[in-house]
Amino acid sequence: MQDVLVSPRRFTTAGGVSLAFGDSIQRGVDTWAWEWGNRMKGEIDAKVNPQIADEYLEVNNQLPIMIREWAKDRPDIQESFIQDYSRDVLEGRNRGTETAHKYLTDTTN
Repeated sequence: MQDVLVSPRRFTTAGGVSLAFGDSIQRGVDTWAWEWGNRMKGEIDAKVNPQIADEYLEVNNQLPIMIREWAKDRPDIQESFIQDYSRDVLEGRNRGTETAHKYLTDTTN
């Protein structure tokens, strides 16, 4: 297939030479905008990724404490159940995070 301008514009110079432009300029603007967007995303990712990781680790540390406090006044809940509950909740959160990541990075849609 031959490369042709989709929306050519013509500009006539003072010397009478007609130059075609239009689609090629738009392609340049699109490329620039795409590069600029990627650079901005990279800068934001570099800033927030450590914050997200810290928050994730903080929840991992707080969850067993919260479950243990919940179970403190309940003699029917054994220590092994507390550990199982903590593990189940954290594993469920990991599954949810992985599923969300798949949807957010799926480029087929």
